[in-house]
Amino acid sequence: MTSNMYFFINGLKYTSALAGSVFGIMSMPLAIMMAAIFFKDERSLVKQPKFYLGSFLALVGSLVFVIYGNSSGVSNDFITGSIFLGTAILIQSIQNLIVKKISKKLNTVVISASTAILAGLFYLLLASKTGVIVHLQDVSSGLLIGLIFAGMYGMLTGMLFAFYIVKTQGVVVFNIIQLVVPLSTAVIGYFTLGETLSFYQGVGAIIVIVGCIISLKKKSKEK
Repeated sequence: MTSNMYFFINGLKYTSALAGSVFGIMSMPLAIMMAAIFFKDERSLVKQPKFYLGSFLALVGSLVFVIYGNSSGVSNDFITGSIFLGTAILIQSIQNLIVKKISKKLNTVVISASTAILAGLFYLLLASKTGVIVHLQDVSSGLLIGLIFAGMYGMLTGMLFAFYIVKTQGVVVFNIIQLVVPLSTAVIGYFTLGETLSFYQGVGAIIVIVGCIISLKKKSKEK
């Protein structure tokens, strides 16, 4: 998680938000392929024809939604950023496999807490080495407290829930559900920040939802 975020953030630095979103969407096939190779229960899901149809629709819908909702330009260092983003999604795919493996022996809360502590120590060391940590002196106490609680909330809703889904539902289901994240973000932004959604984004959102339903429907029947 620590190194994954480091490479992803640097990837965004050299490219754009659009590139980061597209790379995030395209990480799904890689993660699912790796999960199917190493875990028998994951292979049983990807063998279903409906899974491929649903996954294809979800990927297409996500790309439509992201592309029509992002107007960021492309950086001159796109190749460098692409390497960072590619490394990030590779690390994330490996991380999902590790979490699924160790979650059989450890509680999800323990895994999340350990990962969060390691991430905090990594970025603290990185901030100290680069000298960025001194900028905290210019930040008010109220803002620092707000950032702390925001980080705790992010860890709880992001990392803990993500690890729980990987443990209980599997890597394949987790990666399909991730395609809904841009949709939920846009909906929240619409109601809280007054952001607008285009017609094509609406079409893409519908395609994503339909694709996810088709992909996961077979699994629920087998239960």
